[in-house]
Amino acid sequence: MKLFLFTVLLFFTGLSFAQKKAALVVGNNDYKELPLKNAVNDANLMEVTLQKLGFTVQKVVNTSKSGFEKQLLTFIKNHKNADVRFFYYAGHGIQIDGKNFLVPVDASLDERENVTLEGLDFSTIFDQFQNSRTDAMNIFVIDACRNNPFKNRSWGSRGGVGDRGLVLRKADFTTGSFAAFAADNGQVASDGNNSDNGLYTKVLSDELLVPGLELNILFQKVRGKVIKLSNGEQTPVEENRLISSNGFYFIPPVDKPTPSPSPAPVVNSVADYTETAGSLNIEMVAVKGGTFTMGSPASEPDRGYDEIQHQVTLSDFYIGKYEVTQAQWEAVMGNNPSSFKGSNRPVEFVSWNDIQAFLFKLNTKTGKKYRLPTEAEWEYAARGGNKSQRYMYSGGDYLNVAGWFKYNSDNATHPVGERQANELGVYDMSGNVWEWCNDWYGDYSTALATNPLGAASGSSRVLRGGSWMFPAKYCRSANRAFKSPPTLKVNTYGFRLALGSSSSTKDEEVIINDGQAIKVTFESGILFATNSSTLNSASQSVLTSFATSLTKNPDTNVILYGYTDSTENNKLSIKRAQAVANFLMSKGVGYSRMITQGVGSEQPIADNSTAIGRTQNRRVEVYILPNEKKTTKDATLN
Repeated sequence: MKLFLFTVLLFFTGLSFAQKKAALVVGNNDYKELPLKNAVNDANLMEVTLQKLGFTVQKVVNTSKSGFEKQLLTFIKNHKNADVRFFYYAGHGIQIDGKNFLVPVDASLDERENVTLEGLDFSTIFDQFQNSRTDAMNIFVIDACRNNPFKNRSWGSRGGVGDRGLVLRKADFTTGSFAAFAADNGQVASDGNNSDNGLYTKVLSDELLVPGLELNILFQKVRGKVIKLSNGEQTPVEENRLISSNGFYFIPPVDKPTPSPSPAPVVNSVADYTETAGSLNIEMVAVKGGTFTMGSPASEPDRGYDEIQHQVTLSDFYIGKYEVTQAQWEAVMGNNPSSFKGSNRPVEFVSWNDIQAFLFKLNTKTGKKYRLPTEAEWEYAARGGNKSQRYMYSGGDYLNVAGWFKYNSDNATHPVGERQANELGVYDMSGNVWEWCNDWYGDYSTALATNPLGAASGSSRVLRGGSWMFPAKYCRSANRAFKSPPTLKVNTYGFRLALGSSSSTKDEEVIINDGQAIKVTFESGILFATNSSTLNSASQSVLTSFATSLTKNPDTNVILYGYTDSTENNKLSIKRAQAVANFLMSKGVGYSRMITQGVGSEQPIADNSTAIGRTQNRRVEVYILPNEKKTTKDATLN
């Protein structure tokens, strides 16, 4: 059981967003009886939200009555000149004999009289705010049980005596006030049992950060979202007694920037363009190279251990203005694997390997060398390139404006380009779908790097940007929390295109296995001993001949699939593929021509239940992509 949210706004017209603003935030979890789960979390969330809105915040958690009163008096004294004052309380509340009481954590509720003695009369708080400055805007948010949490008490079961949770008393509020409740009479507001915050508080926090929501519209949106997310079990209600609320915004409307005119051609510069081959209409944004700090500072909230700051220099490149859409994918591949159908929604449910097939066909169609961005290119573009303002998210510090994520997506992807663009004019790099990068995941180097390509090998590829399913911390521009095997596909994974010089040494890594690639058949196979990644002499012999063939055909590329049997550690699969790659490199084959991939025992070649089958599964398979289209899938190397 939880908590309802009750909001009162004493409204005075003419207040500016830039005026002095202060907030007192209180959260009580640790009651001796009926402790709460998320009251302190809700107070913490409101603290962060109000700070983003320009409030000076004084916060106290798990407070006694005396501590409560001291904090209140200190706040009134320190902020008596504030133009806008915000009081937020999350915890238990109850009505006794028509009076509303907030319940401190040390209150004894054995007897009815103890509530009136040890609880804090809400009218006292209201009077302190109202009387200290009559022309200020005072906002009260009281998050307390909408029904009576103590109704099983003998004193709490009698009609009219403690049988109600906190209830609006119209006598408390005069003309010029606004009250909003998280739930209607008789309902219980969700405490967010499977979340870190109560439902109403989370929705309210998100909507407070949306620019251009007039007061009444804001609460209407909150009400609608709570009803939907609670399946109609929780209906917020409002009592509007304002003289006029038109024109008040927590964040004023933001004018959409006028698109800049196309720059005049400049030698050695890049300019935006649209790929029109095959009626694709893929818009690409020019990113001027430069040096930036990749990673996040130690002070950044929700920072990951692997976000070590380091300097990176990148050359000019292009990045997709939008995530690749379902219409674009279908135009190239002839199918649509997405779970959330919509031609202008991002394609999802695609693996890294699937994207390689897409890139091959796209490049054949266009004559260019499109690819996935490197992780460094992705973060540089997400941060706005050389125009960066170092926002938390791509597109600003308010994710509700910049991207689709867990708390505003309605559990689905959305058409690309509907959120706020970043400094480069690129959309949706925070949220909507996770975006595959070209790199294998690995630790950052602390040394200055130029056009870094990521780890030389690995078992997982990098994903960036968060998605419609994930909370805000995963949508930060620096976040590296997600990485996946290149074979994995889910409805939160998508991608955007890149093109240009920054990773030109890996442009030739567009190796596919969709009927265009050719499997190389070796007479004896490239087999390994149990639990070993060491090449035997027979394998070295056939690979020496293979390397000679590759050096004669410099445009031919290689993909190496490593396997294990069911008794081995799957990590051996990538080690085996890497062992083959290392041997080919020793014979003069450039590493940029090879992709190493560990399949493990997930897709066995032979029957793992037999000894012969397990022997056949301890191997590496080789595929090549010649510069001419072949009609046969398999070929024998002579």
